[in-house]
Amino acid sequence: MHLSTSSSTVLLLCVAAVLLYNYNDVILSENPVLLSVVVASPATPTKKKSTMPKFIVFSDVDGTLVHYPNQENHMQQHQRQNDRAHNNELIHLPPSKTGTRGVLSKHTLELCQALRQGKEPHGNNNSRTTQQQSIGRTPLVLISGMRTTTLFQRLPYLPIADAYVSESGGRIFYPVPIDEASRYDEKFIPPIVIASQDGQFMLLEDHEWRTQISDVNAAGPDGFHDVPMKDRTGKVWEYGKHLTEKGYVLDTVGYATAFRINRKMQSGTLLEHFDELLKSYSENGTPSEYIGSSTNLGCIDIYPFMSGKKKCCEYLVKRFLGMDAELSTNAYCMCDDDNDIEMALSCKSAFLPSVTSESIRRILKLQGEESETRHYGKLVVTEDVGKSIVKTKATERALEMILEEIQLAHKV
Repeated sequence: MHLSTSSSTVLLLCVAAVLLYNYNDVILSENPVLLSVVVASPATPTKKKSTMPKFIVFSDVDGTLVHYPNQENHMQQHQRQNDRAHNNELIHLPPSKTGTRGVLSKHTLELCQALRQGKEPHGNNNSRTTQQQSIGRTPLVLISGMRTTTLFQRLPYLPIADAYVSESGGRIFYPVPIDEASRYDEKFIPPIVIASQDGQFMLLEDHEWRTQISDVNAAGPDGFHDVPMKDRTGKVWEYGKHLTEKGYVLDTVGYATAFRINRKMQSGTLLEHFDELLKSYSENGTPSEYIGSSTNLGCIDIYPFMSGKKKCCEYLVKRFLGMDAELSTNAYCMCDDDNDIEMALSCKSAFLPSVTSESIRRILKLQGEESETRHYGKLVVTEDVGKSIVKTKATERALEMILEEIQLAHKV
């Protein structure tokens, strides 16, 4: 892991949770996960250039790794039967406030670990991944627009990653083994950790990135300390106050660097014209040079211009792979929605387990029949409804194809 060499202090956020790998219908308590702020000085591990990974994988979460089945139809019944037949149990996330439960498969977790460890998934007989022992480890980054509090609540169910990114690129966290706690000068208050198959670890927030995002021309520092939005400084919150003066209701709960304009929270004329607002942001962005935006699941996410998934990925590819690394030559991604487009088009290849936006459909149409091949720089849809390769199966297929791409690239 290539962490900051800055001698400045860093923020450690420790999450009280246990990673449960019994792969049954696991349900986590809906109570908020307890967070603990710990200040420490890092002892940066050294890494020889020759040992650094060659590639990195960025993955969205909702609609990509985690799926939300609708009412079960015949195809989903067939998929579930196949899952049982192949000992491919589904892991259920806790119910959301609306009662929906996201799912991901055990094999998805195995493939993610195979990617990170550079090894063949346990018990895998698929010809796509029969010789993965020689590819070397590949860092995996989970990057999402979700609020940070939601990320922490979901950590026990998500694949172990080399970095976790929330708030559309606003916050970056790295897992740090608990046995390396002696490297940090300050006392843990209290010593709360996460347990996983990789051992116990804490989450270390990227101090350099947070410092940039905390600038008054970005999100400012107040959101990190749960200051009410009306009292927060920073261009993001100035823009938020401008929107509230127009009557918009903003979703700021659990966000430190961003906020969301949710259709369901609006009323009256603003609700009636929400589609026009959505289209305006999608096509034109925001009127401020300091503010970035993206549309996601019919909502509008607002964040600092220096943030966003693409810019965060540009930062992380160099952190993990070295200053010469670029998204176009060293990064793969998995995604599905409008807020992933810039990231997807910037990477070497992008794999989509599902397509949830018209914008992506238009890009795929322009690609034409070439989208069926895995040429670098293309968007590749792994969903195949006719073969019942949907949702979790399509995610598994995407991961298998990425493993194959990396294996082939290592031979070049």
